[in-house]
This record gives sequence, C-alpha cells and structure tokens, in this order.
Amino acid sequence: PIINKVRDRNTFLQTKDLMHTIDSAINEVVSEGPGSKRYLSPVLIKEGKLIIEPAGNKIFWEMETNAILQQPQLQSDPAIVREGNLEMKLIEHPLIVDKYIISITLDYSNPGSGIYLSASKKELVGKFSLSIYNIGIDPDSDLAIVKIDVL
Repeated sequence: PIINKVRDRNTFLQTKDLMHTIDSAINEVVSEGPGSKRYLSPVLIKEGKLIIEPAGNKIFWEMETNAILQQPQLQSDPAIVREGNLEMKLIEHPLIVDKYIISITLDYSNPGSGIYLSASKKELVGKFSLSIYNIGIDPDSDLAIVKIDVL
C-alpha cells in the first residue's frame, strides 16, 4: 500500500508538471498570434486519464487513488487548490470507502481567459503527442481559437 501511495504521488506531481507545460504552450501560441504552433512530444499519462473537453473549454486529468494527496473535500463542496492556472481538488469516491478522486483542471471557460479550445472530445491514456495551434480570433467572441490535435 505504501508503494502504491508513493507511486500515485509521483504520478500526480509528474502530471501537474505536464499540465503546466500544456498551459504554457497554449498561452504561448495565443500571445504569438495566429499561425503559431507548438508540439508536445512525448506526452505520457501513466495513470488516470487526460480529457480534452472542448464543450466546457477545459482540459483535465483525473485518477482514483488511495493516497491523500491534499486535503479531501466533500463532493458537494470541493475546495479547489490553485497553482497558476491549474485547479486541483481531491474528493472522496462516491462509492468506495478510503478511495479518492484527484483531478487537475485547466479551465478556459472564463471569458477573461481569451481562449477558446477547438478539439474533438478525447480521453487520453498512455503515450501520445499534442499539436497546439492558434487558428486565429473568433470575430463573434474575440477569443483566440486554439486547436489541439492528438498525434
């Protein structure tokens, strides 16, 4: 059990670094303007799943764990820990005792973010590459359209 908790902690820390890298790449292509592109390769999700959710204008990762990686909260009132643009929370599993769900979210749904994600909804695990491309500005919303492709 201790080894699994240490492994989950390391997975969480590595994924947090990856999410910072994705956020940085998105913000760089937005600041450089239309036509700017970044490739992230390889991207490795060892545990859990990375979800690109264009309908919610979010990218998030979640994983089940037995490790208490931060202060757990109730599902009805999860406390969000912020680190830069990352939002992290740990909630108790709704069905399994002593099991938690840890998540890290990049949320661009706030109009102040200036970003609109253009991608197909994807649930990603394993090893892959990402292409992050600034398509241009949406004339209706003045948001930068960032296209994310999984390669």
